[in-house]
Parts: sequence; structure tokens; C-alpha cells
Amino acid sequence: MQVIPVEQVAAGIRAIDDTVLRGKVQKALHMLHRTLELYRLPDISLSFNGGKDSTVLLHLMRVALRPDLDLTLVQFPTHHQQLQELSIQEDQQQPPQQPRNIAQEQRQLAEHVAQQQQMLQDLQQCNKQQNGVSHSEQGLGGLSVFYFERADDFPEVREFVRETDIAYGLKTHFLTHHDFKAGLEEFLQEAGTAAIVLGTRRGDPNAEGQEYFCPSSAGWPPFMRINPILDWSYADVWGFLKACRLPYCCLYDHGYTSLGGVHNTLPNRYVVAWVIDT
Repeated sequence: MQVIPVEQVAAGIRAIDDTVLRGKVQKALHMLHRTLELYRLPDISLSFNGGKDSTVLLHLMRVALRPDLDLTLVQFPTHHQQLQELSIQEDQQQPPQQPRNIAQEQRQLAEHVAQQQQMLQDLQQCNKQQNGVSHSEQGLGGLSVFYFERADDFPEVREFVRETDIAYGLKTHFLTHHDFKAGLEEFLQEAGTAAIVLGTRRGDPNAEGQEYFCPSSAGWPPFMRINPILDWSYADVWGFLKACRLPYCCLYDHGYTSLGGVHNTLPNRYVVAWVIDT
């Protein structure tokens, strides 16, 4: 597998010309930055199942862990700014406030980047002192990654997960417990995980009632569910993957729109050309 430098991912984000997608990328990165402020890296886990959504999350997290990357020049119109622009168009007498808002946003972003960079430097130094290893050797800087293996997983999915694990040094935990809840609880206890970053999107079977930060359901082990791409569409996911030229599981090129098990997932021949050409 070709390793995509995180700088290339950042460059791909800068080059996105779809303002809606750019806004969603900014919001997702903000959620990840907030997560890194609220939790220590060892307390965070990322669920990587080899699908398109978790692939997007993996590379967004790589960017979020690099506050030295200059993304402050990317201007993402927020929902408030869009409403403000419409109001200005309807009432030309209202004085424009956009330049002042942009300057203030740039200052806030610069301060946020500086805080994130200092935080990561402190964590890296702590990891070096405690473990004698460098940040670059720890995949996602000490953040845990896990993959729950199932008997009916596509071989192509397993291969993609393992190739990605090796390529990016993720040190993925491969969970094989026959009971998902029990296996998850065992992993959370062993890893000391307090928050899990997930690729849940609205419309997914388990997405009802979820928000960006959402505690686990009653009866499940306690942890915070973090859903940075909750409001992303199918097209948004592919737009990001294509813009950043990221590798993904080969099954999508054969018409699969989602990757369940081999016995309950079929390809859709009508989307093959769309995925390849977009």
C-alpha cells in the first residue's frame, strides 16, 4: 500500500472547491481538536473497520494530530456566515461585517493551533520519558486503533485493514471475541479507553438519536461516542477520499456502497462507474 503523507492530505483539503464539503471538513477537524483537548491521547480509541467512513476518519485524525500543518488559510463558510451573506443581499443597507469576522476567526485559529501544538509536544515528551520511544513510531501518537473481526468479513476488508495497519504503524488491536459487547468491554478496560472516535453517519442503522458527542447507550460499557462526520453524505465521503487521493478498500470499485458481511452485502452495478469517475 502506498503511504499518503499527512502533508498531502492537508494539501488535498486546501484544494477542495466544494464549499459545503469544506465546511464539513472544518467541523470534523474541530470535533477532533476538541476531543484532543478533552481527553488524553491514551484515553482515545479510533474504530477502524476498513470501510470508507473509517478511512476518512483515520486521515482526518492524522491531520488533527499535526497542528503544525498550515490550514489556517482555508476559509470555510460557517452556517452563520452563509445566513449573514443572505441577509446582506436582502438588505443592502446593512453594513458588511465579513472582513472583521474573518480576521477574528484567523486569530482564533492561530491561537488554537498554538495550543494544540504545545499540548502534543508535551504529550510526546511524556511518552518519550515513560516508554523510551518517539512519537513517529507510535502510529497515531499513542491513540489506540481497534478492528473487530467477524467470521463473515470480506477477505478484501481484512487485507485492507492489515495493510493500512502496517503502512501507517497503527498497532491496531484485532478483536476476535465472539460477543461484540463483551469484546468491546474487555478492550475498553485493557486499553483504558474513555472515548471512541467513530465513522457513524446519519442514516446508519445505529445513528438514531446520536450527536457529535454522545455517551454510550444504557446497558453498554461507559464511554463517549465521538462522531465527527455525523452529517456527511455519501457524496461527501467520496469527495474527501478523491480530493486527498486516499487509498480505500478495493470492493468499492466493484459496486459495493457499504461493506457488511459476505452473506448480507451485494454490489450495486450502477454505482461502479460513479465511484471510479468522481
